[in-house]
Amino acid sequence: PDTPPTFKSSNTRFSHNSGNARPLDKALQHATTEMVIWLGEDHGLGVSDASHLLGQTVRYDVGNMYDPAYTIACRLEKKWLPHR
Repeated sequence: PDTPPTFKSSNTRFSHNSGNARPLDKALQHATTEMVIWLGEDHGLGVSDASHLLGQTVRYDVGNMYDPAYTIACRLEKKWLPHR
């Protein structure tokens, strides 16, 4: 199946990723998976290390809760990121 595009950005405090899908758990999965990929590509974390980091520090925001899809933002405070 095709994975819908996600949006990633950052500001001085947070790195963000979003997932947009239906049902809600799929949107959460897309946002989280993209954050794990980003942590690997930009910070050299393996899947296990990225998952442990997110399990302790991630924040989720629900941005859209109506048809046709849900939007979830996955946020990680930059203070938790390994130095590059």
